[in-house]
This record gives sequence, C-alpha cells and structure tokens, in this order.
Amino acid sequence: MARGLHIKTLMARLQSEINCPLFQNRELTIRELMSAISDARMGSERVRKAIRLDEEAETLLVCVRRDTRNRDCRNCGAVAALRKWDAELTVRGQVLEDEGKGA
Repeated sequence: MARGLHIKTLMARLQSEINCPLFQNRELTIRELMSAISDARMGSERVRKAIRLDEEAETLLVCVRRDTRNRDCRNCGAVAALRKWDAELTVRGQVLEDEGKGA
C-alpha cells in the first residue's frame, strides 16, 4: 500500500507542475471522472464514466500543439496515457465481471 501512496504523490506533483492550460483544464475533469468511477455503485455508471475518461485522455494525447521536445508535453502525454489505461482497465474489468455473472 505504501508504494501505491508513493505513486499517487508523484503523480499529483507531476500533474501540478505541467505548465499547459489545456492539460490543467482537462485534468480537473479527469480527476472528477476518476473520483466518480471510484464512487459509482453500478457497473454501467463506472463504464460510462470510464468512456468519458478515455475521451478526455485521448484529447490530450492528440493535442495539435504537442511538442515532444517540451518536457510539459512529454509529461502530459505520460499522464494522459496512464489515465487512458485506467479507463480501459475499468471497462475491461466490468466486461469480465458481467461475463462472470452471466449477463
């Protein structure tokens, strides 16, 4: 558990240091979606929120202003890729859970 907390601390610090208005705007929405996914009681709601999370992360990944030489852009891409992965795992996990229930 300590490692998970350490990673969360590093992510929070990294996110606060990314100097990009698009990232900061989207990251607020992404954090809200992540929280909503954690709080959701129904699997269908988790999936809806995860799909929206995937869309928000994809917006950052396809940013037309991306400059791979810019540290902020590289960090933004790394955070967005992790959030996209979170969304995909949430959807896949729900599909597996539903299959296990015979849905």
